[in-house]
Amino acid sequence: MLPLVPGLVELRRRRDAAPLKVIANYERDIRHFARGFRAYIRQQLEGQLPAGRAGEEVRHALPDGTTVVLVRRYEPSAVTMRGWRRQPMAHVMVVQTPVTLQGGLLITAEVYATQALGTGPGCTLRGILGEADLDLGGESVVLRWLHGEADVHVGRDSILYGRASAEGVLRLEAGCRFERIQAGRIEFGRAAPPQALAQPTPTSELDNVDYEMLTADCWMVRDDCGVSPATRITPSLVVHGELTLGAGSHALQSLKGRQDVQLERGCRVDGSLVSGQSIRVGEECRIAGPMIAERDVHIAAGTVVGSPLQPTTISAENVTVGAGAVVFGAIWTRGVGRVT
Repeated sequence: MLPLVPGLVELRRRRDAAPLKVIANYERDIRHFARGFRAYIRQQLEGQLPAGRAGEEVRHALPDGTTVVLVRRYEPSAVTMRGWRRQPMAHVMVVQTPVTLQGGLLITAEVYATQALGTGPGCTLRGILGEADLDLGGESVVLRWLHGEADVHVGRDSILYGRASAEGVLRLEAGCRFERIQAGRIEFGRAAPPQALAQPTPTSELDNVDYEMLTADCWMVRDDCGVSPATRITPSLVVHGELTLGAGSHALQSLKGRQDVQLERGCRVDGSLVSGQSIRVGEECRIAGPMIAERDVHIAAGTVVGSPLQPTTISAENVTVGAGAVVFGAIWTRGVGRVT
């Protein structure tokens, strides 16, 4: 009985019944950790930079006791960190000059780069913030977060755990894996030129399905729905079964299927694309977005999702993107994203 007394007292008097204050910026803002790290470094380093010669590694204790390594004006540009390859680098690194770090480094603290920063292949970093371009070599691993104020390039077969973002272009080469990524423009492999993504003009209207009119511009189909190739779909569609769009079809509004949704080559959707199961998008399609699936999203090469003026979001359990596709906005997975 004695162990229950505190709980019974609280149940009767209710002194701790107010809701907890939860600040969820870390969930809404993909740049949350990067902005917090920048503010911390700038505050700690203000007026605290020690003197040092060019080409010297300077170790410096911040006011809060944290040790940082300052990297300054190295020659040649490929930096060999003494002893770092043999053991993990556990100090925060502040890079104040354009450099390329040698491959195979393990840096278990954050990196702050004020100039362009590159890494050789096989590096592992806890977190990295770049005020200029970032270029990660192949088979790199980022354990928590990455953010670049300019362009970010991630080499083949790298892994981005947590969140990765860029204010410019974020390009992931084939074989890369990711969880949450966001940028003004995300390229997977080498993006196809815009002129190669033109869709054919539909030649017929949607008229071969049994539907119920929910509103003037929204139809409901209770069974599977197969749309013939090169068909224009004027209303929004809500399909209880599977939804398949034939090649070259154009949906002027949104599409939702309770089962799988499939778009064949060259389709266009001017609204959202939602599935209660999985979404499979063929080559050279254009989707305004957002795209939401309870299970998986597969995007083939040459497809464009979103636009520079209207960035969007892709959300699913797992996302697979073919080399040559482009996404304007964000991809948030609950599992894993892959570039094929």
